[in-house]
Amino acid sequence: MTVYMVAQVEILDPAQWQRYKEIAAPAIARHGGRYLARRVSPEVAEADWAQPERLQVNMVEFPTMERK
Repeated sequence: MTVYMVAQVEILDPAQWQRYKEIAAPAIARHGGRYLARRVSPEVAEADWAQPERLQVNMVEFPTMERK
């Protein structure tokens, strides 16, 4: 059964964020995952949600729960 991981990330340290980007994709691929959305900045369609300036959303698909 396919499973999905959704991560909401607030970037506080750009240098550490760069390091994360270098290691995250290979780690996800090793476990059979693939990005469906990566580094997407949310757009508020309704309400008055005050989103942080450095907020990004990632969505990853894995083939099974055991592979995540």
